Amino acid sequence: MLKLFNNTALQSDPLRDYLREIRDVIIVPVASSGNFKQRQPFYPARWPEVISVSANEGDDLRFWLHSNNGDVSVPGAWFLFDDAVFRAGTSFAAPVVSLLIALDLTQTEPTCQSRGNVPALAHGAFDNTLLADAVGQFCGQ
Repeated sequence: MLKLFNNTALQSDPLRDYLREIRDVIIVPVASSGNFKQRQPFYPARWPEVISVSANEGDDLRFWLHSNNGDVSVPGAWFLFDDAVFRAGTSFAAPVVSLLIALDLTQTEPTCQSRGNVPALAHGAFDNTLLADAVGQFCGQ
């Protein structure tokens, strides 16, 4: 359970404590940045141990208008559903990053490693770097 007050995480949050302490297992926390057009992602995406994901409009150029900033940006807008309604949000984008990280971790030599318990893609600039560019820049490829 997250303890939030005015979008501020309390220092004693059990999830954050766990993420800081893990060492013997590979856990790559990924979270959507939020949909309120803020310069920083909401918690837990703002924590340094978490890869925050913002949404773009699918052309890898135009940032989705309502997305909060994040570490990386992937398509998360203008998905057409069966009811003929388009939907968008960073919660559509974050699972894409989770899937790609999971695929990377199945490789003999994963492209993106962690520095201690902080994933390489969690660079903390919250500049909406396109995922492919972030991999090249922060994962040594």
